Amino acid sequence: MASTGVTETVSTLSGRIGRYFNIVSALPSALFVSYVFLLVESGAWSGPVEMSDALSSIDLKEAALLVLLSFVTALALHPLQFSIIQMFEGYWGSSALARRIAVVRTRYHRRRLTALRLASGDAHLEVQRLDDKAGVAWFEASDRLLAEIIRGDESERERQSYPESLREVLPTRLGNVLRRYERAGASYGIQAIPTVPRLGMVAEDKEVEYVQDQRLQLELAVRTAFLAIVAAGLTVIFMWRHGLWMLLALGPYAVGYLSYRGAVVVAHEYGTALAVLIELNRFRLYERLRHPQPENAAQEREANARLMRAFAHDPNVRLDYAPLAASAEALASSPQPPESPPSGSNPPVGQDGAAESADAEVDAQGGG
Repeated sequence: MASTGVTETVSTLSGRIGRYFNIVSALPSALFVSYVFLLVESGAWSGPVEMSDALSSIDLKEAALLVLLSFVTALALHPLQFSIIQMFEGYWGSSALARRIAVVRTRYHRRRLTALRLASGDAHLEVQRLDDKAGVAWFEASDRLLAEIIRGDESERERQSYPESLREVLPTRLGNVLRRYERAGASYGIQAIPTVPRLGMVAEDKEVEYVQDQRLQLELAVRTAFLAIVAAGLTVIFMWRHGLWMLLALGPYAVGYLSYRGAVVVAHEYGTALAVLIELNRFRLYERLRHPQPENAAQEREANARLMRAFAHDPNVRLDYAPLAASAEALASSPQPPESPPSGSNPPVGQDGAAESADAEVDAQGGG
């Protein structure tokens, strides 16, 4: 598993399961259960639609039932969060139908990435050409120049939502954004998926919280999109015999679409948070692993290539270790050789000094 491995492993970075469950699981589930309850109470399944009666018929017992059903739904969906993210990323299994759909969508995104690259390059060349002739016909060329600048900037911005290689393109927008940020740390020879959980154990609390907050927003948007799409499908099933009432499905569908597009935006922030975590804490991880500190980027990439093999549990990898630094306690407890007193100074007070004083006293008494 690729980019979803990042979202899975970072779940170990914070233990705030209560807040996570309340926001990501409980809130969307409560809204979903309430909407389905209104569909059932509207009578659309067996007769004419009476939505006003459904809204006015909720009593205390039904409200308690809604709370219970919301909690059960949240508990049931909580372990499926990883699978839901996989689905939105484009990992749809190996069946013939799933492969066919994935091929169609992947080809679309490959064509789109290629078109964005071409548009960015063409716009850059056109901006140069128009800028060179601006002195001759600036008034006529200015609008075209601005249009080409905007086209180039927007093409480049949209291209940032895709991985660099066509080979890595996935069938969905969300999958492509997360796949792009799998390359976080690549300039240092670091692979994000196996490294991020280890960085979470050595990073500062505020850095871990920053990553976790972005992850929380991402999963909330994905869960909301999933439940809204399910609600739209249920609306079609309930209202297909009631004419214009089927338009009610546009409501949850719009919520699902906007939530998904929001998840794509948040995925950029989440990927940036992972990149920051790697960049600011990789030397701290080296210290914890007794990994020699590199002197330059080339050394770091070479050493990290071996370190990534160790993270993949390769038994044949050869690692070097930095020497252990002597602790302050060991230095304090170790016996120190006596220092020679400077010339003209009194000898130190100690056992030897006391013996010399006693001998001098005996000589004085014998001489007397």
